[in-house]
Amino acid sequence: MRPARSIPLHYLRAPKPAEFRIDVAVERSGRTLSTLTARLSQGDALCVIATAAFAGAFPPSPAHFAAAMPRVPPAREVEPYPTHEGLPPIARRLVLRGAIGAPPFSAADEALTGGWMSLHERQPVDAPLLALYADGWLPAAFTVLRAPAFAPTVDLTIHFRNPAAAAALAPDEPVLGVFRSRWSADGLIDEDGELWSPDGVLLAHSRQLALLAPLGDR
Repeated sequence: MRPARSIPLHYLRAPKPAEFRIDVAVERSGRTLSTLTARLSQGDALCVIATAAFAGAFPPSPAHFAAAMPRVPPAREVEPYPTHEGLPPIARRLVLRGAIGAPPFSAADEALTGGWMSLHERQPVDAPLLALYADGWLPAAFTVLRAPAFAPTVDLTIHFRNPAAAAALAPDEPVLGVFRSRWSADGLIDEDGELWSPDGVLLAHSRQLALLAPLGDR
């Protein structure tokens, strides 16, 4: 089975916590790369459209280079954020240990945030879990705000960079997430994300476009 390498998702409307349907189609399957599309619907309403690429290892590249993981304390030395009912359901599934950037709504000078991420239960570190982590932290833009805002995703692309390194991690191994925003204009924000193994291997990175509006504009 070919591992996931890339998945861009476009969000048409927010799914409700109810029954849904996912229709998957293989658009092309070549010698090394398979391309699939998926459509998530509830009733007659289309909610999410995705296009995914699956591929094994390609021949070695003529260039090999990589940025370094940020220096942070190990997860065992960082206290987790408290979990309470007021958090979104996705956040209540995660154990989050802040290690990068300013707290949310602290009017910081830089939209940078992140820390160690894991689940309350043991689960393999695979593509679905990394996709959850890519969208599981509070938006980086919240660090430069003074009050909560509405930030629904327009589109999210995730690139899975080292499936073998992810598969080698223990099911309860934390992953370091780093998230930063550099531009906010016309009611839209960007966010770039990185997901690192504890030993400094880049497991995935993401790019997101989201709305940013006061809560009263929902």
